[in-house]
Amino acid sequence: MAVDEPATDLTTLEVVVTPNPNSGQFTVLFQTKAGQMATLRISDLKGRAVRPTHTILGTGCIHQETVNLPAQVPGVLLLEVVSGQQRGIRKVLIE
Repeated sequence: MAVDEPATDLTTLEVVVTPNPNSGQFTVLFQTKAGQMATLRISDLKGRAVRPTHTILGTGCIHQETVNLPAQVPGVLLLEVVSGQQRGIRKVLIE
């Protein structure tokens, strides 16, 4: 099975996860550009999605998203936000 290599021309997007660690309920904050689509993906360390990928239309402001994950996904997860040529990744610890 091949794994997609991340694009090398992406710049860093600042992503804040609070609280971290958490119980599966947390808030994600990141800057959006007006009219630009952003995708938010949460996966386990094997790359399996733990919730469907969420697409957001940017407003030019800071986007705030509340995430509620089921209790059966404890451990370390990866949260990735991609918007245009920017990408931000954060580890999220679910206790």
